[in-house]
Amino acid sequence: MQHSLDMKVTLTTIVLLGLAILTGCSSTKIYTSSQSKNVFITTTKNSGSTFSSIEILLDVYDINRACEIKYLGSIALTDNNTKVGLPVNKNSLLSFRFEGSSFLGGSSSSASLDTLLKPRKGYQYDIHARYVNGIYNVDIHEFYNKRSKKRQVDTRELHECKS
Repeated sequence: MQHSLDMKVTLTTIVLLGLAILTGCSSTKIYTSSQSKNVFITTTKNSGSTFSSIEILLDVYDINRACEIKYLGSIALTDNNTKVGLPVNKNSLLSFRFEGSSFLGGSSSSASLDTLLKPRKGYQYDIHARYVNGIYNVDIHEFYNKRSKKRQVDTRELHECKS
């Protein structure tokens, strides 16, 4: 019995050590924020083929007053309801990456859509990221509370950060 427990502890230690090494070697940083969740992201994914798949990822960047960017991390938008906290009254650059892969041919494709977002205090944001049959789009809506009317927010490019 003791031998079995020792083997389990050793195996668990090896697995945890392996995960720690793999995580440490990864260049992808998971985006986390202590901000209250003010952005709600839903996704629609359809590659148009049973032999290919689509992943939607979100890269989040901080923007300083000189419009310089700093990578904060990424989020895989795997479920249909992701909540994110972004700082209010401050520009963030959101980069939506649409990555496709084919099971048979081993090919892959990638496209991205970047937008600045400067969340206002007290407001919340609904974002719908879509990839359907080769066409991708991101819609952003702002609202004050669940009963208020939603306002569409235009996408803005990085060079517009000072405006």
